[in-house]
Amino acid sequence: MSLSTTVERHGDRAVVVKRAAGADGDRLEQEGARLRAARHPGVVEVVHSAAVDGGWELVLSHAGRPLSALPGLSIEAAAGLAAALASTLADLHQLGVVHGRVDATHVLVGHQGRPVLCGFGGGPGGAQPDDDVAAVGALLAELVGSDAEMEPIPDRRWFGRRGWRGWERRALLLIADHACAEPATRRPSARRLAAAIAEAIPRASDRPVEPSDDDDIERLRARASMPDGRASVRPAAFGLAVAGVGLLVAGVIRFGGGAQHDEAVPLAAVVPTASTPPSPASTAPLSMPPSLGALPVPRP
Repeated sequence: MSLSTTVERHGDRAVVVKRAAGADGDRLEQEGARLRAARHPGVVEVVHSAAVDGGWELVLSHAGRPLSALPGLSIEAAAGLAAALASTLADLHQLGVVHGRVDATHVLVGHQGRPVLCGFGGGPGGAQPDDDVAAVGALLAELVGSDAEMEPIPDRRWFGRRGWRGWERRALLLIADHACAEPATRRPSARRLAAAIAEAIPRASDRPVEPSDDDDIERLRARASMPDGRASVRPAAFGLAVAGVGLLVAGVIRFGGGAQHDEAVPLAAVVPTASTPPSPASTAPLSMPPSLGALPVPRP
């Protein structure tokens, strides 16, 4: 193979330079043409594409590191990244462009934390939009983890379930399964896949990471290793929390007691419904766009 890839600096910007001759040069030329047809903020930018020294040179903007090289993402970041990818692919599909090779090595994450697609050198022959949808579904499942990696469902009591977010992981895995459904006619469009992810995780962030410098990789790893949403607790906040628990216990002792208080307390009664999973006793389906169909809510 005559293809060579280097990272160089042109003026004040870093670029990726690809050079090749023969059949590889022809593929580079086709990649440049496909990228120009797919001009989009979510697609790597073509800086230069031309014949040189009997071969072809393709110069691309340096959009960041491959997703495969980044540390683990939070649920919000994973959902936001998958939704952003699906939205970009929906725009490309409207232009008649199918990527055909969406995976963690062809998704770049730059300094703004948003995903950028690369790897347009030619996907499998005859790739269709639903192939891109299935690829995003597989990537989403990879990012949020398999069923074997999910934490166990806590006790049904209110105190045991408070703060538990495993339902979000299960909801995303259901969406990922639907995106990979067979036959392909059962899969949603890329646009509806993006909407379903955003609806399931309203707090989803399309900024998986902040910095892009390689020097920050250790800091990223340290940040990713922290439990979601767990920052250091200030003494004042801790004191208020203890006082709140004391008042709640006092109220239970004064106004009731006995075995009847062992029953589960609906989360909807104490947590805003916009950010709360359906009650375990509910049989209502997960709200999704009509094309996705009613998916069952995972029950603890």
